[in-house]
Formats: sequence, structure tokens, C-alpha cells
Amino acid sequence: MKQKFSNVFLRRFTAFLLPVLCFIAIGNDAKASHLAAADLYITYVGGGADGCSGTTEYKYVVTFDIYRACEGGATAPTSVSIQWGSVNAGVNGNLNMNQPIRDTLDQLCAAFKPINSCRQPSSTSPYPGYIRHRFQDTLILPSAQTDWKFSWSSCCRNSGIVNLTSNGSMYIEAGLNNLTKYNNSTPRYVVDPLPYICAGQPATYLNGPIDPNGDSMRSYVQEPLQGPANPIAYGAGYSIGDPIGSNGTFKFDSVTATANFTPANQGKYVMAFRCDEYERGTQIPLGYIMRDVQVTIFNCSAPPPAVDPLPLTLDDISVIEINGEKALIACPGSNISFDISTKSQSSTSAVFLEANTNNIPGSNFTTTGGGTSQVSGTFSWTPTKSDIGEHTLIITGKDSTCSGTGFSIVLKSYTVLQLKIVEGLDAGKDQPICELNPDSVQLFVRGTENLKFTWSTADGGPLYMSNSSINNPRALPPKTTSYIIEAPELKGACKSKDTVVVFVDETNKVEITPKNPTDAENAMVLCRPAYVQLEALLSGKPPKNNVACGTGNPTLCSSPETAIIYGSPIFGSLTYDSVGQTAPVMFNTIRSSKYQFLINRNELQNADMFSSTIRSLAFETKGTSNPTYESRSFKIFVKCTNKETLNPGDGFENFGLVQVYSAPSVTFEDGMHTFQFTTPYNWDTTKNLIIQMCYSDNPTVEVGCGVSSSPPVVTYVPTTYMSGLSLAAPDATTLSVCGVDKNASIEAVPARPVFTFTYCEADPLPFQITWKGEYLSDTTVMQPLAYVPKSTKYVVETIGRSGCLMKDTLEIYVPKHDFKVTPTDTAVCYGVGTPVSAYGGWYYKWYEYDGTDIYKDATGSLNCPSCPEPFVRPAKTTDYRIVISDSVWCYDTLSARVEILPLPDVHILNQDTTVKYGSKFQLLASGARLFNWSPVSSLSNPNISYPMATPTEDTRYVVGGIGANGCRAFDTLYVTVDKRDHIMVPGAFSPNGDGKNDVFKITNLTFQRIMEFRVFNRWGQEIFNTTDNNRGWDGTWKGEPQGIGTYNYLIRVASPDGHVDTFTGAVTLIR
Repeated sequence: MKQKFSNVFLRRFTAFLLPVLCFIAIGNDAKASHLAAADLYITYVGGGADGCSGTTEYKYVVTFDIYRACEGGATAPTSVSIQWGSVNAGVNGNLNMNQPIRDTLDQLCAAFKPINSCRQPSSTSPYPGYIRHRFQDTLILPSAQTDWKFSWSSCCRNSGIVNLTSNGSMYIEAGLNNLTKYNNSTPRYVVDPLPYICAGQPATYLNGPIDPNGDSMRSYVQEPLQGPANPIAYGAGYSIGDPIGSNGTFKFDSVTATANFTPANQGKYVMAFRCDEYERGTQIPLGYIMRDVQVTIFNCSAPPPAVDPLPLTLDDISVIEINGEKALIACPGSNISFDISTKSQSSTSAVFLEANTNNIPGSNFTTTGGGTSQVSGTFSWTPTKSDIGEHTLIITGKDSTCSGTGFSIVLKSYTVLQLKIVEGLDAGKDQPICELNPDSVQLFVRGTENLKFTWSTADGGPLYMSNSSINNPRALPPKTTSYIIEAPELKGACKSKDTVVVFVDETNKVEITPKNPTDAENAMVLCRPAYVQLEALLSGKPPKNNVACGTGNPTLCSSPETAIIYGSPIFGSLTYDSVGQTAPVMFNTIRSSKYQFLINRNELQNADMFSSTIRSLAFETKGTSNPTYESRSFKIFVKCTNKETLNPGDGFENFGLVQVYSAPSVTFEDGMHTFQFTTPYNWDTTKNLIIQMCYSDNPTVEVGCGVSSSPPVVTYVPTTYMSGLSLAAPDATTLSVCGVDKNASIEAVPARPVFTFTYCEADPLPFQITWKGEYLSDTTVMQPLAYVPKSTKYVVETIGRSGCLMKDTLEIYVPKHDFKVTPTDTAVCYGVGTPVSAYGGWYYKWYEYDGTDIYKDATGSLNCPSCPEPFVRPAKTTDYRIVISDSVWCYDTLSARVEILPLPDVHILNQDTTVKYGSKFQLLASGARLFNWSPVSSLSNPNISYPMATPTEDTRYVVGGIGANGCRAFDTLYVTVDKRDHIMVPGAFSPNGDGKNDVFKITNLTFQRIMEFRVFNRWGQEIFNTTDNNRGWDGTWKGEPQGIGTYNYLIRVASPDGHVDTFTGAVTLIR
């Protein structure tokens, strides 16, 4: 993962490196002058908790550095007084320190170091130097407190300061919290505050914060102080935001404590810094330091050698921005490696590269080309889990030749990199949410600091978050939702993605029965008003009960549950088992010890423990050298309390304690120790819990503790509050401290054992049922009876075990029918039939009903037994039953009656007959009141029973007779018309005018028609023709009578049926 960077000019800064660490000190030095800088920090050097005597050594080295400018032969003080104290403890004191370690500091080139103003104080050397006097002494604090403060002050600053309104006193302080961590040390600045900077040149001012305990740190620019909480005001044009009067922007990185600026003018300027430290993870304040420094801006213009800036990209590592500055972020196991180089603008310069790898354990920085005008270096580091936190890497490029610079100081440039080592993302455990009475849940993702991250859901749906741009939003999804948080800047071994599920709590459910048997989601169908027996079916454990604290009415159970009680939630499941100031130790060098431990109710609930009867207590011990050592008269007491923290000044809680266990002797070999309570104890979830343990009258005491002997250490957890009190017997002759309630030797610690309880959860409360709806027998019982007269809805509600509202709804649909049949009673003539209609349904079925319980299929008497409008044609009077169903298969049965009326006995008295064409005859009918004949064209009157008929065609006469009941019957008569008749053609005629037989023609024509009538003489001449039935030949031709003789004829006659007869022959004309 090595990356080569381009050679880019960065910043120029005259160097200053000093090991400065932060603790707060107070003191006075009178009539000081030429003070340039001061640092104060505190380092723990005690032996810790020895595990033998039960005491902790709060031993510290106080380090105070004072820097004095050597101008005019000024000297640094040889003694200082550090004031220290604690308001909480009511303690104050002075630490007088003498015999400082003297060091002369400058940033001069080698040729000028021997003649700086410190080494030649009698001369007016133009080459500035500083004296650092380091004072160190040991201080043993009397107790552990959160507010130890150390301070120092002096009357006089250097003269000629440009940016302050006065050159008053100098004051710095440091603070220490050794209660949270007994072996805590303050942070410190490790870069010397040597104030050489060139005017008009970009400068980098380094502080280099480190913390010996690996805690989190943040630095700030503050106003210089001249006393406790008494700042010196900046002059016009200067401020905390820009104490130098920069030509441009004054930028300060609170993580690396690095300031970048370009000073506009030369002169003396004062800056002050503060570094706060916090316990990593909990962010509990642990201490702070202050630095007060005077920097001198010189009139120099030669540029320092340029050092490559921070790389832009690296494999498996990301470059991020923190407080406006670039930083590298990686995880344990990542290989951080990159190249960097520097180059002087003068080819004769001797340039060097160096890095503060001593502040980053395990890192390595190698260089090539040192002492030439161009140097390259390689930084490499594989951090481990112990390196999690912020680390400041300072790579310095310096030109120490003074060649061509026109000045005497070593010119330096810096690349300051923050290396942030993180564990990766941790979204925490999944969280429940109520479905019906939801409250948003608080999400919290660890490991997002300074990272860009995104929230999403596994199904791509909406987030339902209060703010998706923060790592601790509140979420209120309407359904179970998997939230994914992703930080793409975490690469390689880093956990860049994590998931937390907000799930709908289904611990309990309530369901109404009965339901729709085919589809429980749809309404239950009740075809008609009726009573319904409802029931609420419940699943899951009943609601939790909260019993009063004490020993009354203990809950019995066959299988007790188990809960492991860890510390404050912010620590998760973190545990310790080694000797420390907060470790509970079962001392074996004395004969008696007493302990009281406070368990917060939230810690019990976080272990999913509810109001219960506690049946046993267990804890683990480790590290004993004598597993058979007896602790006598061992007793355990329990009580509920409203106390939120323990206070050694209040002593042990002594009222209301209940002894739950007693044994004449116990041993604490390595492993778990379980103590079954002889008196079970009830815990109320609104209360905290106190556990007291004590032993006394041990028959023996161990010797050689810490050498040949070691006591049992109880595995313990940290808390954010004082959760442990302990009192050890003052010596091996004291038999018992179990009766002591108040004593100045009682110690308080924010830690307690990891307790494991077995318990029987309190007998649950019954579900409180509430029904909503009309006509219920009881709205608070599990099985109410409901009368349902119409469509309605019933709702059952109850509160479940986890406080979630449970609800179920039953909709009952009672259909409103508007079924009809028309007509319901009708009469029809036999064989006629009639339509009958049913309305308002989805399904129909017609049956014939004969008065029995059996409905007969009606297929024989109607055309469609499953249609709403069938055509009914029964053979006899029939009762029908029509079953009509709606869309939900609720049905009713309707009735209809069809009466069959008899037909009249209508008869035509005539028999089928044949008549001559054109002849008339009378028809006769009987058996009805009214008659109607058809066809009417050949009848004299179709509406009488005896019309005259003159058919010209074969005719079927139908007579309809209507009886008294209105029914009609018919009879039929077939009449055949004879359209053929004998044709008489005369053989002779005598046209003599006597009126007899004067004309030759067919005399018996009736319905026939002459188509052709022609007469020819003997010579074949046509002497007559006609087509008129009424004409004939009168014996003339052309008006002349013809002679007697024989004449030929041709006659064609057509009958009504279209038949044509042809007649030929001879006729004799006689006179």
C-alpha cells in the first residue's frame, strides 16, 4: 500500500518541540521577567491497588516546564510552588520544587549555537536562545476524586508583547480525575514551544498532544490567563480566532493541536492552548492541561525545504477531513505505508527528514538521501487494537546548513498527519417497536465520527427517520425494517457496513374468534341477525407484574431464569478480572471486609430482568493463590433503594437490609460462586438494588501478599456512577468490620461485580380486555356474547407484556336483502306459459313444491331453473319455491304460484272437404263464447261461429275460440278447392239469328280463362281469334257470312292452378 506523492510546497515554520503534558497547577513566582512559555502535566507512577491491604497508592510525578528568553542575560527561576487541591475532598496543598533540570534550547544553525544569547548572557548576542527549567517532584494524593486541580502563576510576562492589552502575570493549570481511572495521567504537549517564526511566510505551529493512557483528546485555543478564570484581553485586531494577526486565515486543528497561519508582522505574540482528555467510548472527562507560549516573529524570508503534503489516495486507507484538516483513517490490521520527500531550493543545502515515530509505537520511518538537498522517506505502520484512537504524525523537513538563508535559524517545514485508528461501525442491537402505539426508537451507531455515511433500508423503502444525516437518529418505521448504515471511507479490514433491525414487537398477539372460515382477513358473514359468541385468543406471556420490594409473597417457579448484570449501558458487556483500584478483592491478609454494591434498575432491565423474586446470586473470582482459604461468617444482604449513587461520606446503607444468605465458611477458588438465597427477595422495577456482602473472623491470614500470595479478584464491570463501597479491616487483628456503617476508610469506586441472578419472574397480571361494539354482554371479559342485528364491527384491545397495545378487529356483515319475485301468483291457460322474474340476488334456483319438505327440480316446467327470469309452462297448477342467494351466499326462499286454466272445447262441425273453385259453403264452430276465424279473406265474417267461405285456394281454416275464463282453443278445417272442370266444345252451330246456338264458343266456362281461341277455313286461313271468355265465332269472316261447311279450331284454356288444356277439332257451320 505504498504511495508516492508529488513534491508540493507546504508550510514553513521555525521549529519548536517540547514535551508538554496537561494537568492543572496553581502557584506563585514573584517578580519574574522574560517568561516565554510554561507547561504543566501530571503522570501516575503509583503501584496501583495491591490486592493485599485493600488500599490504592495515588502517587504522581508533577512536571512543570518554564521557558525563559535569555535576552539581556535573564535567568530562569530555580524554585517554583505548585498549588494543588480538590473541592470535593476539601483538601489543598503546595508542592515546592527545587533543583530544576536545565536545558538550553534554540533553533539556530550549528555555527551559531555556541554564541546564542543563553550561552553568552553577558553579550548582546543577536542569536536568540531559551532556557528551559524542568521541575519534577512526586506527590501522593490522599484519595481518588474527579476534581483535582494543579496550578502555577508568575507575576510577570516578557515585555514588548504585541497582541495583549497588558504584560501581566502568567497562569496555567491542569486537572485530573483519578476516580474514574485511578492510574490516570493527564495529556501533554510533546513539541517544544520554541517561538521562532518568519514574518510573511506560511507557518505551522505544533503542539503534539499525546496521552499516556490512550484516551481521547481535543485541544483549543484560549485566551492567556493571569489568574484562575482571569484572562488577559487581546488587543485590537487580535482574538482567539486569530491571536497572531495573520495575513489570511488562522486555522487550528483541535485533534492534532496544530495551528497554520501566515504572520503579517514581526514581534512577540502570546498564544494559549488547552487540551482536554476523555475516556474513550464514554467521553467522561478525565483531565486537562494548559500551555502558555510566547512566539517571536522574525524578519526572515528564506523558504524552508518543502515537504510533501498528505496523500490523496491510499489502498485500504481513506483520506478524510477532520475539522478542516486531512487525516488518514484505518483499522487495526491495516497496513499504512507511504513515501514522502523534501527538497531544498539550494543544491548545497544539507536537508534531513524525521518523524515522531516515538509517539506512535510500532511505527517506522526510514529515509534516504539525508544530508543532501533532496531526501525521501517511507512511513509504515500496522496498528493493533491497542492503537485505536487518534495519533499525530509529524514529519519534519529541515535545512540545517543556513546556506543562502540570510538568517541563523534552522528552517523547517512540516507535514502533520492525523492517523485515526477505528474499530469500524457498530449499529448496536436490534430494537423492538410497537405496531399500534409506537414510539420512535433511538438508534446509535458507534464509529461514525468524522466519516461520511449513508442510511438505507434493506428493501429500498423510505427511512422514517428523524434525521438521516446523523449517527443517532430516532426511527419510527411502520413495519419491521432492516436499517443499513454504510461508511465507504472505511476500507480494508474495517467494518464499513452494519445493520440494525427495528422490528415490530410480536411478544403478544390478540385475535378474535370466530372469523371468516375461508378468509380471516375479510368480514365474517352473518346471513341474518343472530347472537354470536365472541372470544379473544391471546398468545405470549401475560403482562409483567411489579411486586413490592421485600420478602412477602415470593414467586415460585420450577425453572428459574438467569440474568447477567453488566455495568452502565455505555460500557456494553465490558468486564475486568485483574487487580485495580476499582476491583472488588476478597482480601485474605485481613480477617474481615465489608462491601456494598449498587445496581441501577436500568442495568437490570437491560439484562431483560423484570420484577422478580431473586432466588440466587453468583459471581466469578480469579487469581487466588490459595483456593482453600476460608472466609468465615459470610453473609449477603439485599435491599431496594432510591439511591442513584453511593457516597463514602454517607457510609454503608444500614436500614432495611434483608439477610438472604449466610454460611459459616466459604472459599473463593477460581471460578463461579453461586449462593442460593435462603430468603428469596422481591425486586420492584422502580427501585435500584443494593447488594451487601461481608465476612469476618477468618481463622487465618495470608502472608507474602503480592509475592507468594494473591487474593481472589471478583470479575467486575465499570459504571458511570459510584456503584461500590468497600471497607477492609485496618489490620490482621481486627476480627470484624461487618457492623461498621460509617468510617473514614470506606472507599467508593465506579465499579461492581458482574452479578448473575437466578429469579422467578413475578406472577403476571391478567390481560385487561376491552371490547368495543354494540349489544355486548360484557366489554371486559374474554368471551362476551354479542347480538348482531346489522352489519357492525367489534374491536378487542389489551396491553401486552412489553407495553404494546394489541388490537384485533372483527367485521360482521349482515346483508340487507331486497329479493323479489313477480308475479307471485298468476294464472295462465294450459300450454301457454308465462315469464316469471326474480330480483336482487346473485344466484337463483327454481324448485317445484308439492307441499312436502322435498323441493323437486323444476327443469320440466320451466326453461332455465337457475335463471332469474325463466319462462314457466307447467302442465298443471304448480307452486314454486325460488332460492335466491346474494354475493356472500346468504339466501332466502320466495314463493310463486302458477294456476293452469282449462281450454275451451272448440270444434269445427264441418269435416274436411273439397269444393269447386268459386263455390261457397258455410262453416260452423261450437264450444266457445267468442270465435275468430282465419284466414279472413275468403270468409263473410271471421268473428262469428258460422261464416260463409268462398275459398279460391286450398285453405286451412283455423278457428280460435275464447272461453269464459279467457283461455283460447283452436280447431282446424282443411278445404280443398277443385280448380279443374269439364270443358264443353260444341261440334256444330247455326248462326241464323234465332237466338239459339248462333255462336261457336265454350259455353260452360266458370273459373277458366281462354288463352287462345282460333278458327281456320278449309284452306287454312285463320278466320277468327280471341282470348275473351265471353266471345265466340259468329260464322263470319271479314263481315261476310261463311258457307255451310266444316271448320277447324284451336282452343287453349288455362285453369286457376296454372294448368293449360288444348282443344283441337272441327266444327260444322249449319244454316
